[in-house]
This record gives sequence, structure tokens and C-alpha cells, in this order.
Amino acid sequence: MNRWRAVGRLASGLLLGVLIAMPFGCSSRDEMREEDLPAAVQEANRALAAAEAALKAANIEISFENVSELDSLREVLPDPDELAKPETQDNLEVAITEFYNVFDAMEVSLDPLELMALERNVPASPAQLKDLGLSTSDQALVHLYLGYLYALDAVSRLQQAGEDLFQIAYPRDLVSGKVYEFQLLVDIQGMSPDEVIALFGPEQRQAVLDAVALLTGGKINVGGLTPDLDPTVFRRSAIYHVAQAVLLANEISPQLKNALDDLDTTVNEQLAAEILREVESWGFTLEALPAELLNIVQ
Repeated sequence: MNRWRAVGRLASGLLLGVLIAMPFGCSSRDEMREEDLPAAVQEANRALAAAEAALKAANIEISFENVSELDSLREVLPDPDELAKPETQDNLEVAITEFYNVFDAMEVSLDPLELMALERNVPASPAQLKDLGLSTSDQALVHLYLGYLYALDAVSRLQQAGEDLFQIAYPRDLVSGKVYEFQLLVDIQGMSPDEVIALFGPEQRQAVLDAVALLTGGKINVGGLTPDLDPTVFRRSAIYHVAQAVLLANEISPQLKNALDDLDTTVNEQLAAEILREVESWGFTLEALPAELLNIVQ
């Protein structure tokens, strides 16, 4: 038969379905050997293994097995100081690339990213999901990992560039609902946005622009600078991938859908929107955002 499906589990910890391809009707993974698998499935398996190796090299150990833990990013977000190493960022980006390679190998297309100008107030339209050979649960998990890694990459960039001006930290008030706090380390009381932005050096400005783009996919600029991200690595944003995981989870189980709804809210309201509000008050210009963030930020 010429149609294949993904079944099984990745034994070594990512908790993604191993892409052991079997034609419909086969009852056991033992009926096929690795070398008998389609080339696409072998490539997807290779990419999963490479993604896991990159996460281990970055000292990032995560598990999304218990859906009850997904309602708070605090359960799976590492200490920001642990992310403040260039080699950690490099490994995160290798993992991101390899997860996209899984999608590419299994011919899962990403829907176009639509941005809305800030003066418009239009509700988000759910993306049209495609069933092109990778199981719904595997697609949801790849999106979930991508959203998580985008968020970590954003934090890594900010932590590396912040120096004595700003930092990302765990919230001081644990009942605030925040997952991270984006804090200026200087007193800006009474300063105008133009005066505040003058405190930011070129590398710090670029880190903020890139982090906002990674989290939201939105357009933001300051002094003519715009995000500088490699489009061959970064194809979407954290909120895009978490939103896609939510839509797919709706097809899997109400429990998973509810958990990911909470996670989606956390990413949008407690991480992305929190940083957007801060940077706008510091003199960065927000030009366009995904529709789901408009009501939160405005």
C-alpha cells in the first residue's frame, strides 16, 4: 500500500510518536525493519534523534507526558540564567531546525502567517490543518515542542544581551500568574520613551526585536532596525505553534485541549503580551501583530 502512518513512541524521552511506518493493516512494528521504511520516514526518525541530541547538549530536559502540567509554563521553563550561553542558543536552534525537518520529511505544510495592523481589531481565524501523513497527536507534539523552543530561544537572546540594563527572571510574586518577568535594571521613573530607548545599545535593541519576533511573529522596529532572524531556521513563532497544537488537540481529547488552552493563554498573555507592553513603553514601535494578540495588547 502507498499510504503510511506514524505509530509508536520515541523510547529515549521526547515522547513523540516514533515514525515507524507501517501500511494500514499491519499489526506489529516488528513486521518492518528500519531499512524497509520509506525514505521520508527514515529522515523523520533521523531528525527526531538529532533534535533530542541537541536538547541534551543544551541541558534541556522536558516532558509533555503529563497534560496536567501543561497549564503553566513555569513547570517546564528553565532558569533564565541557564539559557544565557551562546552554545545553548545554538543547540536550541539545531533542535528547532530538526523538528521542522520532521514536518518536511512527512510533508506537513505550515499555513501562511497573517499579521494584522495594530489599528485593526479583527478576531483570529483558525488555520486550516492538513493531514498529510503524520498523525494528529504527533503533529500536535511537534508544534508544542517548537513553541517551547522558540520561547527559550527568545529568553536566551535577551539574557545574553541584557548586561546591566535588563534581565529575564522568575517572577518575585509567585501568585502573579507570570512565568517570567522582563525587568529593567535601571530606574526610568520620569523618563520619556525616547530617553529610555537611548539606554539600549545596538545589541540590546536587536535582542529585543528578535525576541519579540520569535515569540509573536509580529513586526516591531526601533531606529530603523528590524528583526534579524534566519528564515531558514525560524519559520513561524511561539504563539503560532502553540495555537496549532491547541487546534490539533481538539481532535485528540478534551483533557489535552483544556490543558493546551491554558498553555496558549499563558504564552499569549503572560509571556508575549507582557514583553510587548514593556518594550512599547520603552520606545520600541509595534507595527503589526497576529490577530490573537491584538485584543490583549490594545
